[in-house]
Amino acid sequence: MEYYANNMHLIEDLRKTLCEYRDDIVKANTTDTMIACSANADELDRALSNLKQYSAMLPYLENRKPRRGVAITVPYNAPSYALFGMSLPAALLSIGECKDISLHFPAILKQYGTLIKRIFSKHQAFKNIEISFGSEHDFMTTCINRDDIDIITVYGGLWINKYIDAAAESSTALMYEGSGNNAALLLNSKNISANLDSILQMSYYLSGQAAVCFNRLIVDSDIDRSLFINMVTEKLKRFPVSNNPFEETIVTPICNRKIISGVQNRLSEAISRGASVINYKIDESNGHALLHPAVIIDVTTDMKVWQEDNFAPVLSVMFANKEDMATLCNQTNFRVTTSVYGNKDEAESVATGLKDKWPKVLINSNFIDMIPVDKGYLGEWGGYGDSFFFMDKSTGWKPKDDLRVMVKYYTTDCSN
Repeated sequence: MEYYANNMHLIEDLRKTLCEYRDDIVKANTTDTMIACSANADELDRALSNLKQYSAMLPYLENRKPRRGVAITVPYNAPSYALFGMSLPAALLSIGECKDISLHFPAILKQYGTLIKRIFSKHQAFKNIEISFGSEHDFMTTCINRDDIDIITVYGGLWINKYIDAAAESSTALMYEGSGNNAALLLNSKNISANLDSILQMSYYLSGQAAVCFNRLIVDSDIDRSLFINMVTEKLKRFPVSNNPFEETIVTPICNRKIISGVQNRLSEAISRGASVINYKIDESNGHALLHPAVIIDVTTDMKVWQEDNFAPVLSVMFANKEDMATLCNQTNFRVTTSVYGNKDEAESVATGLKDKWPKVLINSNFIDMIPVDKGYLGEWGGYGDSFFFMDKSTGWKPKDDLRVMVKYYTTDCSN
């Protein structure tokens, strides 16, 4: 196989192809994922915007490590962005022509994947991409043992520990992006209401099923507890909830039964230990499980709802002194982005305890404020610890978390 020093023309061709079929992709994505049409459109537009930024990766291509083949699992919860904004362009840059790329879609995304295959068939460089559907576990097990594949991308795999062990035995590099158990910090200020609006927006964006969503909220103990609870209760009533995935709403918390089952178990544990839930409601009409935005108050650090990423519209709340807020925020291995809300000087002071632990720390804003992508986005993307890592023989099969740009995992010889 030939390996090319510059495949930016393929990235641009991919962007043009996706722009041409944008509306069809959004519709198919919406049908399969049951997330609001506007959210899916935003997801794809972010991916297209990212493709414009990939020219910044050219300096890394000269030191690229050749790859025999790349296998990519396409996630159920955010297929457009994960595939087109990250995995596929990174693979194109890594191995040259895309004849040795395998894409695997969950069976539930068959309509979406079939459309992508039809679109790719119209482009000479893309038509040989292998696309399959079915069990992620079966696909991964097969790919790890294939001689023509030496790097695999996994998004939130349910069997990640088994994958790691199997990849180590076969010397197949593994790039894994897991959950983001992100937290927002709300300080006492005159802007509590507006800041809380921003926090809730990021907590429930894309049904909570995005690694940049807030899963936890740490509230300044100087804020009146009753005032905060009343404020949250009223705000949750105004969040748009719909069974119609094509409705143009920013927040449409639709989850599948498996996600809801996990949330129910975590909430039951928390409630049995003294926590209370605001606005918890499940609507299973029309054959779909619809979980309304919920807030759980008075959680403790040892509760599963605080320790784990719910990947659902559930926000865990804890009250704490300003001195302890950064420490509580940092107590997770799954970190992508965090935000501190309050008076600017005070918020920046609290943020100093976060910046060496989180790849992205924002002041009085959330990740949605960074969309569409502008300069600097690619340089900031990535998690910390177990949230986003690359591993191969050179790392001793341990997470390598010192790199921040996903493309570097594909294009740089990590053994150096």
